Amino acid sequence: MDNNWDTLRLFCINRWPENLGAIHGMDHWDRVARFGQMLRQEEADMDVVTAFAYLHDSERENNAEDPDHGLRASKLIDAIRTSELKVLNDEQIEKLKRACELHTIQQSTGDPTIDICFDADRMDLLRVGIMPLPERMATKQGAEMVGNPQYKELYYKFCENNNYSVVGLERKLEVKIQDNIPESPYSNAAKALGNGLISGDFDEFESLLSENVENIVYSKETHKGKSATIDYWKGWRNRYVETNKAKSFEVVFSNYYSNACLLMEMMVVMFLIKDRKIAKILMMQRHLNPTICHHDDILDFTFDLKSLERCLSDLRESNEIFEPVIKENRIPCLTCGKPSEELEWHSSLIQAGIHGYSSIVSVCPHCHKVVEYYPEMRTRYIEPVDPKEAKYPIPHRPKKMDYNPKLYGIRNFEGGEPLKGTKYVEGLSGEMRQAAEESNWFLLSTMGHQNFEKVRECFLSAINEGVFEAANNLGVFVYNFESKADEGKMLLRKAIDGGSHYAMLNLFTILWTEEKYEEAGNLLEEVYTNPSPSLKCLWNKAFFHFMGDDYAHNPIKKKNTDIAKMILNTIMDQEGNSAYNEEKEVFKAAKDFLAYIDEGNIFASKAKDYHWRIKVNLDSLKKKGDDAVFYDLDALSLEEGYHMGLRTAEQSGMGDESNFYVYDKNNQEDRDLLKYIHVDETPMGAWQIYLLMTSPTLLPTFWHGGYIERTFILKGDELYDVKALNNYDLSDLLKQKMLYPEVEFEMNSDIKTAQIYCCYWNEWEGLVREHVEMQIHNGKVISYEEKGKFVIYKYHCGIYF
Repeated sequence: MDNNWDTLRLFCINRWPENLGAIHGMDHWDRVARFGQMLRQEEADMDVVTAFAYLHDSERENNAEDPDHGLRASKLIDAIRTSELKVLNDEQIEKLKRACELHTIQQSTGDPTIDICFDADRMDLLRVGIMPLPERMATKQGAEMVGNPQYKELYYKFCENNNYSVVGLERKLEVKIQDNIPESPYSNAAKALGNGLISGDFDEFESLLSENVENIVYSKETHKGKSATIDYWKGWRNRYVETNKAKSFEVVFSNYYSNACLLMEMMVVMFLIKDRKIAKILMMQRHLNPTICHHDDILDFTFDLKSLERCLSDLRESNEIFEPVIKENRIPCLTCGKPSEELEWHSSLIQAGIHGYSSIVSVCPHCHKVVEYYPEMRTRYIEPVDPKEAKYPIPHRPKKMDYNPKLYGIRNFEGGEPLKGTKYVEGLSGEMRQAAEESNWFLLSTMGHQNFEKVRECFLSAINEGVFEAANNLGVFVYNFESKADEGKMLLRKAIDGGSHYAMLNLFTILWTEEKYEEAGNLLEEVYTNPSPSLKCLWNKAFFHFMGDDYAHNPIKKKNTDIAKMILNTIMDQEGNSAYNEEKEVFKAAKDFLAYIDEGNIFASKAKDYHWRIKVNLDSLKKKGDDAVFYDLDALSLEEGYHMGLRTAEQSGMGDESNFYVYDKNNQEDRDLLKYIHVDETPMGAWQIYLLMTSPTLLPTFWHGGYIERTFILKGDELYDVKALNNYDLSDLLKQKMLYPEVEFEMNSDIKTAQIYCCYWNEWEGLVREHVEMQIHNGKVISYEEKGKFVIYKYHCGIYF
């Protein structure tokens, strides 16, 4: 198994004399390590090859004749075999020593591992202008590589791309930015520090610092104040940048604290920003303890405290194996800023099969989260630990809060039982009495004309005597079952005049289903001014103000969350009023809606409705002529004469995906959907186009087609459903706006441009934030382009179809 060699690399860098430069220094070692991987053979030990890369020239005293440097490297190997080289066994150590001793005096040995070491070193002779000769190489692969007529060109291109220093190639340092990483105060801080280290001009970086900034060098020291911080980084530049030891600067995303950081090869710089100023800076190795190779990458998520709790114990004491735990100058809480010495410290043991991992863990008592997880020791048990008794993290899933506001009255009519136990039903018996007392529309619709007329007379008598809820129930029946629209509406109007809350909502339902959207809006305004309005109608009015033109056919085009909140608070003021006992469910709904206005996401709500149809009610999408896709994607419509069809993946061949298609009356099919679709020129319209175009990632797939499958992240708690993230602390990531759907809409011309951002999980990509751009003109999408992907967390499930 290949190991992480950052500790050995850093050990060699710190020992390397600055006056010897890069000819036999770090750049050369890194290239030899890379070339060794290019020469990799199944029978070769690549751990030995990598260790050779960093040790073979590490004991040089000059860059000219030094015949004994390989022998001195061999002696160094003996000195560090129980520390930096403790991952190697005795056989590997002896092979490594032999490679170092012979690399300048012997052409080949016949040992694949040692011969790869020799050739990896020789492939880098071009760094001093010497072309390696195929006949002097020890391996067949090495001879073929250097014998390539384009080797010299490929070598210099390789060095240029990796910013290596070689003769004849000017070294250009620049801050690289991770692809599509969102701009933020953290990315700006990382970029400013990187530019300062390259140029020596720290003015921009200094302007971002707070007066009392703390600069923490992990496990060593803390510098306080602007002046001390800038002095430290100027000194660091002199020691590492000007001597070519630091040659890579990249702004990348760290899931450890869900913000951008500066990555300098194996060193990481993270920040805590408060009030738009840098309050803390932390510099540390990327891998806290790479010799253990267990959860030590500072760019990775840390453990969730609830998951890890069963593995925690009191902090260990010092003993013959371990020194006392130093709590100062360690990782602070990068959420609240609490320093490391004020954190709670524990020991931890995680057991898996024949291995146990002992670690030191710090916890922030304020944020209730794991701050530092430092692996100390890996133990190999003689027998595997019984899984029932083993200590290991247990996946922790917060309680899901799934709320999406919807209109009241869209699917059902409402009414009470106004005739129950009254004088109006005394002459009835059996099903007739039951139908009248319960306002049972099904029974009413199945009885004969003569019996129904008797029941009708009961309702009319009640209406004539001022029982206006009877007018609501009879009006619904007349409209819905007798298909007498005008008479039904007249009865509902009579009920509204009498103060019936049910009738107010039922008339809204009728107008909306008749597509009389303006009339429905006018009715809500009328109800709003009523001394005793229907709370559900008030809710609908608040919903329209909140949604604006992001809700199809909304009679209120302009979004106004302040008015929506005012109406919802008006509803809350009626809590406890007995006049609203039949609508008391609305009080909790209004409370949830108020919270949703502050924290919710209308694009996520729409996506959840549509994705539910794909996952649960796929048959409705298959039904020809039904065009069920537009039930949820209501800002889209097809040109007249066309329908939407669905072809599901076939279980044959190397794999298949499902797809929508458009067809006409002659069953002529076309998969270019956008040619036939009209879209509302709104942010919601653009978002629904995105949902339609990404549908195949949720529809059935077969075999290789499965590579496209996604889990869209529409609510933060959905991340906890991703198995690969079960044990991790995702709390900082959940606070990031970039995790949730977003649509930026430009309306400056006849062509509307939408920038759409959405996160998803894919088992072969990881957690990804996708960016799509589309342009809309006269209700038609004229361009749809994937602009890029920001990989928040890189992951590969390990399955290859």
